[in-house]
Amino acid sequence: MPTQAQLQAFHQAAVGLINSIENRVYRPNHFISLMAELGAYEAACQVIHSQKIPDGFLTLQQAGQLRLTIEALVLQPEWAEIFEPETLRLARERLTAFGYGQ
Repeated sequence: MPTQAQLQAFHQAAVGLINSIENRVYRPNHFISLMAELGAYEAACQVIHSQKIPDGFLTLQQAGQLRLTIEALVLQPEWAEIFEPETLRLARERLTAFGYGQ
């Protein structure tokens, strides 16, 4: 389980990601709402574990901005250690399925 400091740092990273998305593509209202309700860590887990590909992911894919997805964020070395291996696997598989990193 991540420490409170790790959770706070990840929250700040997620806020930065949202700001980058808003400046380039769209406002990710659904993820913002999830973060407000669950916190960034749990929101990321919920989105990544969802069977349905999130609309925001598809929007970013169409814009050629998969690097701005929550999936890409959790796979960054500084965050990968706080997530369960299953979450990381699902994030990697979703990104790979859409051609990211190939």
